[in-house]
Amino acid sequence: MATDLFHIDTVFLRRWFVLFLIDHGTRHVHIAGVTRHPTGPWSTQQTRNNLMDISDRAESISFLIRDRSAYFTDNFDAAFQAISVHVIPTLPQVPRMNATAERWIGSRRREATDRVLITESATCASSSASTRNTTTDTGRIDPSDNGHQADLPPEALIVLTSTRSALPFDAEALTAGPVLRRCQLDGACTTPLALSGVVDTSVHELGVDGTAVRNGVRLGAAAVAAGIASGAVAEAATYAAGRHQFGGPITALPTVRASLFDQTARAAAALSAVLAADTRDTFAAAAALTCACDAAVDVAAAAPQVHGGYGHLKEYPAEHHVRDAVSLRAAVDAAGIAVSEAARLVGMP
Repeated sequence: MATDLFHIDTVFLRRWFVLFLIDHGTRHVHIAGVTRHPTGPWSTQQTRNNLMDISDRAESISFLIRDRSAYFTDNFDAAFQAISVHVIPTLPQVPRMNATAERWIGSRRREATDRVLITESATCASSSASTRNTTTDTGRIDPSDNGHQADLPPEALIVLTSTRSALPFDAEALTAGPVLRRCQLDGACTTPLALSGVVDTSVHELGVDGTAVRNGVRLGAAAVAAGIASGAVAEAATYAAGRHQFGGPITALPTVRASLFDQTARAAAALSAVLAADTRDTFAAAAALTCACDAAVDVAAAAPQVHGGYGHLKEYPAEHHVRDAVSLRAAVDAAGIAVSEAARLVGMP
């Protein structure tokens, strides 16, 4: 078993810390607790509570890998030693000794927390624990597996045909094709759907405003784009603060600070546009989506420059933001939406 802490930043610029334990054998993840102010006693108490929850499986734990953080005190180790678990601290500056935990943190950021606008601790817990009852390896879809058949939800598929009408398809009449390979956005499962049998093509009137639904989807995509931009600049700022050159951190260089400021401003402006938009205003939703997607691409492309040559290596998390941003802008067809809304703005059909 391994344990570690990782942080999640909210839209209100608050930082929450998540303590988790991961079973090496099953890759089962246990979220021990979420707090804004982690301490040694807090980590110890949360671990004791979690060990009580898994008391029936505690005998199968033979060792625990942890880093040398101040949050893991002697009392923390004693909680495991009391059930005959050997605690193995990692060597200083060697995170690969705890590779399983580090890999899970990376996957949570890429597939969950970097794509969600988090407002409170409950959202932190739900975003972090999205795989706590599944495995992180054998349970996730491999986008390169073209033989995998996607699981269809039991609900009907609804296709909007106008502002207040829709064409529903029974899910049982749909057959999923192979999962398509993607440049990025691995958390989204893209697969072609084929209709089989006799299909009812009658149009049904909606009880909701279809325009508001479309605008809500666009704003949701814009929020994801703003999250990608925020994640990219956060990675760049963290790297810059820890990278020392010319006798100090590279944040002392005016050009680096100016670049980080510009990236932060673009990400903040994109987020503000999303939060200010109304689902009843089609133009505002389209504008927010276009601006957020463009900002995500620009910020994600600028962030690796702070890393230098390292920013384009897969070992560093900066490069995947570029692929995320480009893939998202293409998937939502931000350019096509901008063209159609521009025509509507001047009275053209």
